Amino acid sequence: MLPRALCTSGAGCSSLRAAAASRSRLHKTLATPVRRLLGLGSGSSAWAGGSDRLGVAAAAAQQRRPIASALEALAEADSTPEALQPPPSAQPQHPGSYLHLAAQPRPLTVEHPHPGIEIFMGPMFAGKTTALLRRVAELEARGFSVAVVKSSKDDRYCNASVVTHNGLKRPCFAAPTLRAFREAAGADYPSFHVIAVDEAQFFPDLHDFCSHAADHEHKRVVLAGLDGDFQRKRFGQVLDLLPMADSVVKLTAHCKFCKQEHKQVPALFSLRIAADSRQELVGGADTYAPVCRRHYVQLSQLRQPDEQPDSSGSSGGTA
Repeated sequence: MLPRALCTSGAGCSSLRAAAASRSRLHKTLATPVRRLLGLGSGSSAWAGGSDRLGVAAAAAQQRRPIASALEALAEADSTPEALQPPPSAQPQHPGSYLHLAAQPRPLTVEHPHPGIEIFMGPMFAGKTTALLRRVAELEARGFSVAVVKSSKDDRYCNASVVTHNGLKRPCFAAPTLRAFREAAGADYPSFHVIAVDEAQFFPDLHDFCSHAADHEHKRVVLAGLDGDFQRKRFGQVLDLLPMADSVVKLTAHCKFCKQEHKQVPALFSLRIAADSRQELVGGADTYAPVCRRHYVQLSQLRQPDEQPDSSGSSGGTA
């Protein structure tokens, strides 16, 4: 504060008027470069609220500090930095800052997929293998390494490829067990992010392999297989994996005999039309037909007594 004598004297008033005039001139001097720096118009609400901060800068200039020092004082006195900050391009980017990371392209790295188990199941001709190959293509498009495996018992179309009923084909490992597949993969096995298994019902070590791969090896396991045989009984170990699966999709086909009646009815079951009572009978349209519940019950009752599967549960089924 000024002494009372200075305030009441003419010299004191003259000094105050001179200081006010100097401050006003400095406001005008700083206004233009600061507006340009901040990219704000004179009518901006953020600019209108900056008079106090300009006053701090003016006081610094009155002490014969350079304009750069005055601008530094203005930045230090700003209590709302978001209001008068320059555009991001004008800010210095320090290593480790958010802007520095955002401005730099991130390296293209393959992240490991979440470990887990996916199951596609259903009757014959439901599109299980097609769904499996579609999922494989999706995962590969994201950069993951995928190994496709099928049972060596499935030799209908090709021994070294997974083949759908409509002709889609994908090279694969063919093995009697999943342990044998792992041995055949050898040093390449750890590099696989995803293991895709077709005809999963044929693998006797399905449960142990999948649970270990997902829980301890952090792999994603995708399965396609039958949930039941032609007697509508458990087939293999596919159902044993349901409690630990991340996702389960039950697919359906179209009932062959309803189509002959010009109806589109979902087929939930596989009807064996060949006279064979073995559970593991690999075949196609000449051996099995997808049927709805009504046709399954009706046509199963038409089987001859010597064609009926035994009650032990070890016979009948689909491949």
